[in-house]
Amino acid sequence: MHNVLYPLTYLGLCPFLIVLARALQAQHAYTPTYLAVTPAEAEFASNNVSSGSLVTLLAEEASPCADVFESDAQYYSVYGFMKAKYGGTDAVWRRRVNLIYRQLESLVLERKITCIVMWNGSDCLGKICQLVADRHQLKTVYIENGYFPNTLQIDPKGVNAESSLCDVTSSQWNVDSPRVMTEKKVEKTTPTNIVHLHFFQRLILKIKVLANLKFYDQYPELRDQQVRKAVKMTLPLSTSDEIIAQKKPFALVVLQVHDDTQILLNSKLFNSPKDFLLHCYQRIRAVFGPDYNIVVKLHPVDMRRICYADVAAEMQGVHWVGAEPVQPLLERCDFVMVVNSSVGLQSIAAHKPTLVFGESFYSRDEICGVVRTTGQTTDFLQQLKRGNWPVDAPAIDRFITYLHSNYFVKGSWSFGPDTDLSPAIQKILRINS
Repeated sequence: MHNVLYPLTYLGLCPFLIVLARALQAQHAYTPTYLAVTPAEAEFASNNVSSGSLVTLLAEEASPCADVFESDAQYYSVYGFMKAKYGGTDAVWRRRVNLIYRQLESLVLERKITCIVMWNGSDCLGKICQLVADRHQLKTVYIENGYFPNTLQIDPKGVNAESSLCDVTSSQWNVDSPRVMTEKKVEKTTPTNIVHLHFFQRLILKIKVLANLKFYDQYPELRDQQVRKAVKMTLPLSTSDEIIAQKKPFALVVLQVHDDTQILLNSKLFNSPKDFLLHCYQRIRAVFGPDYNIVVKLHPVDMRRICYADVAAEMQGVHWVGAEPVQPLLERCDFVMVVNSSVGLQSIAAHKPTLVFGESFYSRDEICGVVRTTGQTTDFLQQLKRGNWPVDAPAIDRFITYLHSNYFVKGSWSFGPDTDLSPAIQKILRINS
C-alpha cells in the first residue's frame, strides 16, 4: 500500500504535482493526500482535488503549538535559508515551524503516509517533511528542474548539491560501459485537466491579505509576495549577435538568481552574485589583461530585482547580456565561470573550459575546474592562457552519458502538447520499489 503525501508549496507547480498524483493513483493505486499550508495553494487545490484528499493547514485557523525542538540551532537548520531569503523574525519563523511540524506529524500518523513527494525540498515545509520522514522512516521523492531542456531531477535524497548523484563515484560513471538504468516501455501519460483560480478567487485572496495585518507574520514564507519596487535597468545591454560579430575572444561569466537556493545554500565562497562577479572580473583582468573581452550573462529573473550598476562602475570593457538564450555565447566563448548554475553543466557538455565556484553534483575535477578557494582562480586562468586545461574530454562525455542514462528523466513542470508524465512516473516507482 502506498499512501503518498504531496505538499503544495508553490502555486505555479500545483498543476504538475496534482496531475502526477492523479496518474500514480489511476495507474498504480498510489493514494494521494494533498497538503496546502498557504491560502492560494489551498484554494487552488479545492478546485482540483476531492475534499477527502485535501488537508489544509492555515495559520489563522490554528492554535499556537509547543516547541518541537530543543535548540535554536535545530530551528535554524529548518528555517534559516528561508529567513535569509525573505526576512522576518526568529519568533515568527519558530511559531511557523512548530505549527507545521505538529500538524504534519499528526497527518502522517493518521493517514499512514508511506512516502512524501515534494518539489525541491529546500524550503521550510520541505525541511520539515524531511525531518518527519526520517523520524517515521518514510520514503521521500524530491523533484526539480533538470540541467538540460525538458528534463527533471527526481531523487530519493535531494536535488542539486543534495542529490544522490553527489555520492556517485568516478568508478561508477567514468568507465567505457557504465551501468545503465532500463525502464520498461509504457504508454504515454498525458496531463489531466486542471481548473485554475478564477478572477473572483484571486480577488478574494488579495482582499484577505490586505485585511489581515498579521498575514506575513502568519505566513513568513510568502513575504516575497509583498509589493516590491522594480529596479530600473540602467546597464547598457548588448546582444549575443553583436558580441559574436566582433569576432574577438571572450570569457563568459554567468550570474544566477541572487536569492536562489543554489546561491544561499551552496555557494560557500561568495555571499552574493556581485561578490562573485567582481572576483571573476579582477582575476580575468590580472591574467588576460585590460583589453580582453568579458561578457556577463544576467539572469532574466533578477533583471528587475537587483541592480548591478554599482559593480559595473568598477569594471571596464564588460558586455552585459540580458534575457536571451545563452547557447550562442556558450558556443563562441573561450571559457565559462559559474557558481553552480545549470549553464555550467551545459558548458561542460559542450566541452568548454568551465570554472565552477559552488557546490554541485557536477563539481568534479575530472570534468571542470573546481575552485575550492578564491586563491585557485588565478592558477586555473593561467593554465587556460597556456592552453593547458587539466580536463579529460572523454570523461566529460562519459559523465553526460551517465546523467542522461541514469539520472535525468524527460519531462517538465510546465505542460505542452507533447507532455508525457510516464518517465517521471517510472522514476518514482523505482524509488518506491
